[in-house]
Amino acid sequence: MSDQQKRTHTIRFSFDNNRLSISMDVLRSLGNPQYIQVFVSCDRKSLFIRGCEKKEVPCFTVPPRVYIDPEYKYVLRKAAFSEAICSVTGWDKQGRYRLYGVVVSPQVMGFSFADAERLDGNLAM
Repeated sequence: MSDQQKRTHTIRFSFDNNRLSISMDVLRSLGNPQYIQVFVSCDRKSLFIRGCEKKEVPCFTVPPRVYIDPEYKYVLRKAAFSEAICSVTGWDKQGRYRLYGVVVSPQVMGFSFADAERLDGNLAM
């Protein structure tokens, strides 16, 4: 994957409103899945997203509208998930962060917390 491609495969956390936004490039790299699973590795300080074609536990549904309407964005809103990510990373609970992903295996992308970019202008992470 080229550097340009890596820069488009992003997820964004907005902790002030408990949102995880996943870019279309990530969903396409996962094979336009109907469902996704999100895993956090505390040891590896990473987050992984896996595409699934059938509902598995635990997973989140990807609305078909995401693939049809270019104005519609895929966003997960889960307060408990946001709190857990802040606890693992030590990030500001009001902050916004972007992570760049890489394909780690078919239908799986990895995102390193260590490489996060703070988006809200504050420098401390």
